[in-house]
This record gives sequence, C-alpha cells and structure tokens, in this order.
Amino acid sequence: MGYVEGGHRRIDRLLQPDALAHLAELGNVELLILRDEALAEETEQSYVRKLVQGRLDLLRRERDRRAGRVHDTLDPAPAHDDAQLARSLGQVLAHAVAHDHPAAVPDAQVEVREWRRGPERAATDVRVSDFHHLDDVTLDATVSRLSVFEREISQCRHQVQYALDVIAAEVTSRVEAGVLSADDLPSGI
Repeated sequence: MGYVEGGHRRIDRLLQPDALAHLAELGNVELLILRDEALAEETEQSYVRKLVQGRLDLLRRERDRRAGRVHDTLDPAPAHDDAQLARSLGQVLAHAVAHDHPAAVPDAQVEVREWRRGPERAATDVRVSDFHHLDDVTLDATVSRLSVFEREISQCRHQVQYALDVIAAEVTSRVEAGVLSADDLPSGI
C-alpha cells in the first residue's frame, strides 16, 4: 500500500518525494484538494489496517485455541457461512474493545478501492477469514504474512499522517494570514 515511484494512485501522488516541497506554490483550491486526498488516504489506510488487525486477532485466537491456550466464551466452532463469520468477528472485536485493544473498525465511511498489488489484496481476502480449513503450518504462515503487512501499512500510514500534518500546517498558515478563509475548509483541519 506504500508509495510506488511513477505510480498513479492517490498515495503515490501524495508521497512522491517532491509532493510537499512546493505547497506554498499551490493555489488554495489545489491545496484543499491535496488536503482532502491526504485525509481520504489516511482514513483508508486506517480502515485497511483495522481489517488486517481484525483478521490477525481471529487467526491468532484460532492458533491459541488449537494449542489449548484459549478457554474463553468465544465460539470455537468453525464459521461455515458469512453470518457465522460475522458473529465470530463481532465477538473478537467486542472482546478487543472491552480490553482497550485497537481492533475496532472506525466509524468513518470509507471507499475501499479494488487493490491490485499482492499485499493490498491480503487485507480483503475473505479466504483468510475462513481459517478453520487451514492446517497449522498454513495458519502460522498466514499470521506471519499478515503481521508483516500490518507493520508495512502502519509505516505507510505514519508517512501519510506526516504529509497530512505538513499540509495542515500550510492550511493553518494561510488561514492565519487571511489568505484562506476558514469557511473554505468544509471538512476542516
């Protein structure tokens, strides 16, 4: 999900090496468009990260269940359909929220685009959620692969947040200088 030189995705435009170097040269409209793109990218990155964390929580819980380390009230029965899977995920997320774990999905509505790159597809691969059919070796490999992806997306998200902070500082500077009106900030920073 990270920056790809010469790429055409929103993140590629946002994180290209000179993207933030010339903010002062942008017109107000272009700056606000860039700010909105950065906000959308940060929201999407956060959402995908939460999806991966939720899948990791489910997979790790299954691994612990198989090893006899989990004896709580969560249903250990295999999820055979989407409704059962949703209940299992709901139980894991409710458990995580109750224990201050950052696995809850954000309230913001997110347009999750169809991703083309392998790691990006991993976040939305529903086969990963049907973990009961995985043997122990495949389960461990899947946990390892998603753990790496979670670290990568976290690093990328930090880069996007940095870009958003730089853009927000430029917007704030223009508002304070009277060059940009606070009324021009529909989603606000």
